[in-house]
Amino acid sequence: MVGGQVVNYAGNIPMNVPEQVSNIWVTWDFASDWSVYSGVQIVGQTYSDNANTLLRPAYAVVNGGIRWRPDQRTTVAFRLYNLFDTVYATSAPYTGQWLLGMPRTAEVSLNVKF
Repeated sequence: MVGGQVVNYAGNIPMNVPEQVSNIWVTWDFASDWSVYSGVQIVGQTYSDNANTLLRPAYAVVNGGIRWRPDQRTTVAFRLYNLFDTVYATSAPYTGQWLLGMPRTAEVSLNVKF
């Protein structure tokens, strides 16, 4: 019920369910113990309410990185998320305000197995 009236949302697209979602990744081992990788995350338009009146636009984000294995137990990686610094919304709660996705972000990691 909305405002004391019965509302029927039959046939509407559920909120926060994108039209389509695609992830495409490529990895290239260009030298012994070295890899470079890149990917595109594509998320289609998404409704942010049950009535299908609040439409969040589609977006695409490009990510990538490089990885080095100096020995069998150690991996060093540099990752770059949202390479082109795309401004996009990941969700929109009922308030109508959009929650923005991660801006361009760099990350370095060291993984040691023992």
